[in-house]
Amino acid sequence: DECEHHPIFPNCSLHPAVGVKCKPEQQKALQLFLGDEALPGDCCTWYGTCCNSSGDVLVIDWSWGYRPPLKFAQARGNLKHLEGMTQLQWLKLHDMPNIFGNIKSLEAMTQIQVLHLHNLPLVTGDIKRMGAMLQMREMHLTNII
Repeated sequence: DECEHHPIFPNCSLHPAVGVKCKPEQQKALQLFLGDEALPGDCCTWYGTCCNSSGDVLVIDWSWGYRPPLKFAQARGNLKHLEGMTQLQWLKLHDMPNIFGNIKSLEAMTQIQVLHLHNLPLVTGDIKRMGAMLQMREMHLTNII
């Protein structure tokens, strides 16, 4: 059967990658973000994530269509845990009502091209702080404070 590929990153399958290992610090950051340090498997193998051959996470697409088998409703992470993911180019987080933090935590993501934050009612901040994201092509922020 054919893999479903990411619409913007055609070389990036939204199904688990084979042979690519997530950088340990990025694995830990995603586990902390989701509030579950015991999540099984390498983060590059999670549905909705994509890594380059070096193990940097390039895509996190946890929107409606690309939900990995994780318990998003219970996720209680802070956006600050994503600060070190400077190679991230695509971030979509939808319907994660217990995620909190300030949007300024995403400032270091200077490679980000697409940012969608939807129904994250505990996320705060000023979008003027997003000016460092020079590669930004698309931003959707809905139902955040």
